[in-house]
Amino acid sequence: MKSVVVAVFALLPAAVAASGYPVTFTTTGCDGATGLVTVDVSRVYRVQPFPCDGGVTLKQVLMRNEFGSYDAATVSDADARGLEEEIRAYTRARQEALKKGATIIVED
Repeated sequence: MKSVVVAVFALLPAAVAASGYPVTFTTTGCDGATGLVTVDVSRVYRVQPFPCDGGVTLKQVLMRNEFGSYDAATVSDADARGLEEEIRAYTRARQEALKKGATIIVED
C-alpha cells in the first residue's frame, strides 16, 4: 500500500512569504552628508520630524533593535515619503496575500 503525504502551503508573494522584507533608503544628516541604510520593514517603528540648526527640518526614522531600544536615521522629506510608500505597499501586499489564502496540496 502506497503511503500518501499531503502538505499544504500558503501561496504568498516571495517578498511577503520571506521572514523579512528589507527596505533601503538614503540617509541625510543635518550637515548634508548622505549614507544608505537597509533594514527589515518590521523594524521601522516611526517616522517623525527632526529639526536641524538653521531651520532645516529632516525626518527621523526610528528602528527597533535587538536590545529593546531604537536606532535612528535622518532622511529628507522626499526619502521619508518614499520609505512610507514602500511600507504601505508591503503592508497592502501582505494583507492581500493573507486574504487570498490560496493553498496548494502536494502529494508524494
